[in-house]
This record gives sequence, structure tokens and C-alpha cells, in this order.
Amino acid sequence: MGANARFKGKQRLDFLIAPTIHILNSKGYKTKFSCSGHLKNKQWRHTYILFEDYNEPNSLPKYFRNIVDLPSEVVNPITPEVFTEQRKRASIYLTQEFIDKNKTNKLLAIIKANVSLLIWSLKLKSKKKE
Repeated sequence: MGANARFKGKQRLDFLIAPTIHILNSKGYKTKFSCSGHLKNKQWRHTYILFEDYNEPNSLPKYFRNIVDLPSEVVNPITPEVFTEQRKRASIYLTQEFIDKNKTNKLLAIIKANVSLLIWSLKLKSKKKE
């Protein structure tokens, strides 16, 4: 939430989501971008994970939905780079219901969302190597 760190020399990660991203990558679910969620100028930047592959993972954490219809152009939210992708990527975002129910305490909602992601990543089975 505002603070971030480099993870193995790669893209910077928000501290709050870093453990989840580490677990997902170590289990074979490679991630491209993520955000723990932010409060900025009274606006809520929502929690999400964008994966390397179109079809993963096969389960969802509590409060999240899967979006596979991403545009072919993805803008890195941390740096001004634009990546043109030939294939779609799987991603998970907060459900609109969760967002609507948690508008009054957005900070607590960000923490709840990240705890949900962490619990889910711990329960997720490792991906079989191809």
C-alpha cells in the first residue's frame, strides 16, 4: 500500500501483496503485474493480479472474480511502459459486490482482500510441470 520492494531483481511489488506473489510464482503460477490496492486522493485503487498465462489459476480467492477478456495492450502501472500482447492473460480482480460493501472503510477492505489472496495462495496446489 504505497511502499514497494524489488522481488528477485524484477518488477517492484507492493509490500502487502508480495508474500502472495512469491507463493504463486514458487508454485508455478507466474504473475505479470499486481497491485495490493491503494488509497489515493480519496479514490480506491483496487487489488488485482495479472498472470502470465490465459488459463490460470483454476480457482478463485474469496471476494475476487476472474477476467480473461483483457485488451491486447497492457500498460504497466508502475513504469510508463506499454506491452503489446498477442495473447490474452488471466487476471483476478475484486468483485463489484465486495467493492460496494466496503466503500466506507477502504483501508480495511484492502487488508481483507490481501489476506484473502494470501490464504488462497497457500491453499492452491502447485502447478504440474509440463
